[in-house]
Amino acid sequence: HLGPVRRAVLRAVVARVEQPGALAIRVARLDYNLLRLRVHLSGVEVASARTVTQPFFTAAVVDVTVSPRVGAPWFELGDVTVTGGHLVIERTANGTNLPSSSDDGSESGPLLFDRLTVQSEVLVSDRTQNLELRLPALAMVIDHGTGTVRLDQPGTFRFGASALSLTQLSGGLGFDGRDLSLLRVLLVSSAGQLQVDGRVGLLSAVPAVALRIAAQADVYAIAAWFPEAGHLAGGLTGDATIRGSLADPSATFHLHAARLDVGSSRGSNVDVRGTVNARGLSVDAASADLWRGHVDVSGALSFGDGPHRVAVTARDVDA
Repeated sequence: HLGPVRRAVLRAVVARVEQPGALAIRVARLDYNLLRLRVHLSGVEVASARTVTQPFFTAAVVDVTVSPRVGAPWFELGDVTVTGGHLVIERTANGTNLPSSSDDGSESGPLLFDRLTVQSEVLVSDRTQNLELRLPALAMVIDHGTGTVRLDQPGTFRFGASALSLTQLSGGLGFDGRDLSLLRVLLVSSAGQLQVDGRVGLLSAVPAVALRIAAQADVYAIAAWFPEAGHLAGGLTGDATIRGSLADPSATFHLHAARLDVGSSRGSNVDVRGTVNARGLSVDAASADLWRGHVDVSGALSFGDGPHRVAVTARDVDA
């Protein structure tokens, strides 16, 4: 078909997923086969309307099968295959490149399809905290609302100059047209493992997250991240709940370590409860039963220029 016809088809395809005021979608080229009801998109970019020059997802190719229907939007999505994908989420001092909400608080219609297959690299970085998560080959399949996710190549998690190898990621997925559900998604690293359940609202007026995390870790394996703490060894368990907008979530956490070695102290029991977000860390209650004595700590640490506060009480502790 002529250029104007192709552009009209492209606008119709983009309109199915683009959310005015929140999402901006650009496509370098569109080809289609009317006899086979197939659409081929090249050079796809998806960005927040606030940061259109910093797309959070790109794909080399997106192939779509469609079927006609009576009435607008005139067609339905069948199989969607994404290859050469790159999910890049960045946080800087100026904020994140993720969509926060639509300008008028409205929602687009749900994104419905028969089957979605995605091959993508994932990069999540927080430059304000010097954190980076890199998954070089993530494979995801969702068939009629349910599916799976897996890691085809090892990934890495970096904190400053220290790094962990991520050897496994696998679990279940669900998608209802707006929210992506994570079902017992297990991430295994060289220091321990964590399981994630919950949902991420992708196509809501205000994209939000609600996740539950359960973790186990080898303290000695992550002690290199905190050399100023001296000798650390033992086992650590924890759970966390992450809620809030996708662009600015907050986590409430509980960490517990039994028989923890800290410096010359052996067999300490440590329990910490608090919250953390992009602005700072708040420790509501932290206690440590040491070999000799007991210590309670509470306080707040700002990640920016805000104030810090720490309160410490101790009893029966040798000086």
